[in-house]
Amino acid sequence: MKNFIHFLFTCMVSFFAFCGALSMKDNPWPGFAVAFGIWGIFLWRYNVRAKRNAMKREYEEWMFREYMRSRSNSHRY
Repeated sequence: MKNFIHFLFTCMVSFFAFCGALSMKDNPWPGFAVAFGIWGIFLWRYNVRAKRNAMKREYEEWMFREYMRSRSNSHRY
């Protein structure tokens, strides 16, 4: 859900930046820089969130394996 909200925000900001860049007569490059920059930030933060979620999932799986191992050891005796 958080990714979707960030995606909508990115689309909205880049749309207005592109519209602003297209309406500028002398120098449209700052608008283009903002539009592409916000997409770069979105992709960078998406990658950070994906790595964090993968690490969290891996840790939870490890904890579950440790729990199951401790239960199987306690039932042997």
